[in-house]
Amino acid sequence: MMLIVRLIYKENPEKVWDYLIKNLKEMETKKVKPLYLSQLHGKNYIGVIFDVDKIDYIVKFLVQQIGACEDIIDTQTLTLMKPVFLPIPKKRPETLCRFTIHIKIEPRYYHDVYNELLDFKYANNMFPTYVAYSLGDFDIVVSILGEGIDNVKSFADETIGKIKGVSEYTIYPIVRSEHLASKDTWRRLQRSLLHIPPWVSKDIKKHYLYDYDLSVEDYCKLTGAMIDEL
Repeated sequence: MMLIVRLIYKENPEKVWDYLIKNLKEMETKKVKPLYLSQLHGKNYIGVIFDVDKIDYIVKFLVQQIGACEDIIDTQTLTLMKPVFLPIPKKRPETLCRFTIHIKIEPRYYHDVYNELLDFKYANNMFPTYVAYSLGDFDIVVSILGEGIDNVKSFADETIGKIKGVSEYTIYPIVRSEHLASKDTWRRLQRSLLHIPPWVSKDIKKHYLYDYDLSVEDYCKLTGAMIDEL
């Protein structure tokens, strides 16, 4: 099970960021695996993405680790359900930026929108890296690589905004992210959750670089979140 724990800070995100880097990198166990940190533009929280066997296992982190940091004033925990990673092309512009799109959907269209986002053939120089349900403040989250906020907004207006059942969506540039999981943990997770869209035929698979073929560092640079997110 993957979770996002939002850590809402008082004023200075640097203190919280440094605290998390110092205390979480050695926290990985078989039951609780911190994957990465992520910070979205315009938000007053830092997100920590976890892979846990059971949701109860995150309590130690929330009670002991977070309670010890005076700069954290509140928390929110969100589930990521049916998360999948998507393949990334070998040849891609070096100017790609990282974005997260939070999508609200009419409940009767949850399934249809999720599947369409997974299998949609995205525009040139627009590459989704993962998709998941959340069903909280937003219903589905998409992590995407694109050439600047204007291009991503145009893409979202012309595609996501026109999918039947989508009521609204918000785009957030990813300011920074930091890898926490070990290389082996990250690759095992990627392999287990990889989704290959049907349009990626056998003839063109060789032109794509699957997530687990990238080094952890390269993938983190690309996806922001899945270091990355989540």
